Amino acid sequence: MGPGWYPDPTGRQPLRWFDGTRWTPQALDGWQRPVVDPLPTVDDAGSETPPSGLAPPATGAVPVVPGPAASPEPRTVPAPGSPPPGSAPPGSAGSPGVPWEQGQVRISQIWRLLVVAGAAVGMAFGFLVLPWIELEFGGHRVAVGYLEFADWARTNGVHVGGWRIAYADGLAVLLAVVGLVVATASAVATILWGRTPGCAVQVLMAVLWALSIAGTPPGRIVDLPWTGPPYAVVGIAPMLVVASYCALMFSIGDFWSGKAKSRRGSS
Repeated sequence: MGPGWYPDPTGRQPLRWFDGTRWTPQALDGWQRPVVDPLPTVDDAGSETPPSGLAPPATGAVPVVPGPAASPEPRTVPAPGSPPPGSAPPGSAGSPGVPWEQGQVRISQIWRLLVVAGAAVGMAFGFLVLPWIELEFGGHRVAVGYLEFADWARTNGVHVGGWRIAYADGLAVLLAVVGLVVATASAVATILWGRTPGCAVQVLMAVLWALSIAGTPPGRIVDLPWTGPPYAVVGIAPMLVVASYCALMFSIGDFWSGKAKSRRGSS
C-alpha cells in the first residue's frame, strides 16, 4: 500500500499518515491541522507486527487528499499543546478565550479618561474663570462669577430661588467633585477589571446633571428690586458646567463596547 493519508486506525484523529510500511505519529485533526499523536508502542517481544487495531490500510484503499499539503514531511509539525500555525498567541486579541475587541477596549478606556479630564477642566473654568451672570449697563457688561453670585444676590435683595442660592454657595462644587470622582472610578474599574458602570452610576450622573440645570440662573433675571439698568442675564459658566455633566454621562456610557459587540455579531 502506498504512502498517504488514511483514516486513523486508532480512532483518535480523522486522518493519520501511512508511510507505505507503517503508521506514523503525524496526524490531522478535525480542522486538518497537523498534530503529533504518538502511536501505541510495539509489544514486549519486539515484534514488528503492528499492535492490535493498527493494521495497514485495506487493500484497494484510496488515500485521502486533505488539501494542498498531503505529506507531513515538508511541514513543521507543532508540538502537542502548542497553537496551530498562523494562530494568535495566547492572551492576544483574537486568540481563543480573549474577546476579539480587547485592543479596541483599551483605546476606548483612554478616551473615557480624556473625556473626564475635559469635563474637569470645563467645570474649573465655569466655577473660577467665566461669568456666572452678567450685568448689562447700556453698552457694556460686568461679569459676576460663581464665587460672587450668592453674595451679590443676597446683598441686592435679588430673588432667584433657594436652590440657586444654595447651589452657588458651594454645593455646585461639591456635586461636581462627586461626579468627577464617580466617573474617574468607573473608567479605572473598566480598564483594570473590565467592569462597565451599572445602572446606579448612570442614574446618579443623570441626577447630578438635572441638579446642575436647576441651579442655573434664569436666562434673564426679571425679579430685580430696581427698574432700569443694570439688567442681569445668565453667563456662559452655568451652561459650561451643564455641558461638562453631559460629557461625564457620555464617559460612563457603554457606547464603545456596544458598538464592538454589534460589529462582532454582524461578522
